Amino acid sequence: GTHNPFVLEYDSISINKNFAVILMEYSNLGGLESLIESEKMVPVPII
Repeated sequence: GTHNPFVLEYDSISINKNFAVILMEYSNLGGLESLIESEKMVPVPII
């Protein structure tokens, strides 16, 4: 399948009438390891 580095984990999938809802974790800052290595100052609520 397709790999997206910002999608961390799929939580659930549900079907409501005519559409599907996919709930997933998302991180536009990349992985935690790369964030630590970059030494960026990121506010706690964002992490």
